[in-house]
Amino acid sequence: MLFSCEVKRDGYKLRQIPSYSLENPDPNSVWESHLVESPGGDLLRVIQKHNDGFMVYKLVWLDSRNVIWEEVTNLGDVALFLGENHSISVVASEFVGCRSNSIC
Repeated sequence: MLFSCEVKRDGYKLRQIPSYSLENPDPNSVWESHLVESPGGDLLRVIQKHNDGFMVYKLVWLDSRNVIWEEVTNLGDVALFLGENHSISVVASEFVGCRSNSIC
């Protein structure tokens, strides 16, 4: 199970992300999936297709129970660093030598 928790000054909102939304978008390929929060607070799902690059999706709530993963084609001034146990995102222009719109 995967949950989204939005914390605000007056409380929090906890929502379960439906498991159907995490299925493999391409069952004919070998892939790894990473979850990472963008600097702007969006939940990103990065699918690393072995020997075939990356696909990036942003979680969008349609209502209180339904979600879609919207494809992201450009990260802008963001760089993603993917790891086996932890992934992070940074504003690339705030780090010397860091490239915008990149995934490492």
